[in-house]
Amino acid sequence: MISTWNKFLDFVAVFVQPVLAFIVLVSGSLMSFDYRDVRKEFPKWPGLFDFLEGSFLFWTFVISAVFTFCLGLLIAQRDKTLTQLNEELRRHRDEKDEVGNNIIILFDGLLLNLSRKLNAPRGVDFRISLYVHDAANKRFIPCGRYSPNPTLAGPGRTSYPDSEGCIAEGWRRGWHFDNAIPASGSSRKAYNQRHYAVSERTNYSIRMASCLYAVRRLDDLLNTPVAVLVVEAMDSMQFEQDALRSKLDEVADDFARMVHNLKGYIPNPANAAESGL
Repeated sequence: MISTWNKFLDFVAVFVQPVLAFIVLVSGSLMSFDYRDVRKEFPKWPGLFDFLEGSFLFWTFVISAVFTFCLGLLIAQRDKTLTQLNEELRRHRDEKDEVGNNIIILFDGLLLNLSRKLNAPRGVDFRISLYVHDAANKRFIPCGRYSPNPTLAGPGRTSYPDSEGCIAEGWRRGWHFDNAIPASGSSRKAYNQRHYAVSERTNYSIRMASCLYAVRRLDDLLNTPVAVLVVEAMDSMQFEQDALRSKLDEVADDFARMVHNLKGYIPNPANAAESGL
């Protein structure tokens, strides 16, 4: 019943109200016109002027105006005000942000469990990150990170381009491993520029000078790439390639399935910018 009533009001708002408003506008204009001079100019049309000055036009104006007013009240009572819509939008945005934060916490926990499978000794500087691909903006969005070192576990950049760095190489090939990256200095900068097209600005913003990178692309059930798992270590000999790849292969399908199902709720800085945040 409510659905039928709403459809009726939608029909009224789109089709009936504009017609009634036009009738009010035309009839009101005709009623306000003084026809005495026109009568003298066209004496053969007395019937037309009698009609225009008669009660029919007046009642047409009154009835149309009353219906327009009543329909406007009905539609106004149903529709929410701009303030109410903004409040509702803000509430839904807060709820979505809460869900997004819980998703990141979930992935952080899963990466913690994955790190335990790597059997890394205590005190080792390494981290595991999950990056979801944002195809519309051609970049990766961080969506989970774990490191036994709290400094390395902290948030870094809000996005990473999908055209440079080890992440891009793993995204393109499905798997990439490199443990020959210089630790620091000009040699590291030159290596990144030569092998991974990393710009000087990006080189400068890298906080963890990792010497080992392993990147495993995540494909969903439709074989669509959706994200990457990235393992970094300060020690270039920390992980052996085949053993590390085997561990990441074991969890890849589970991570890909979750990213595919939850992607609409994963926080994206692009959405925040569009919302003016």
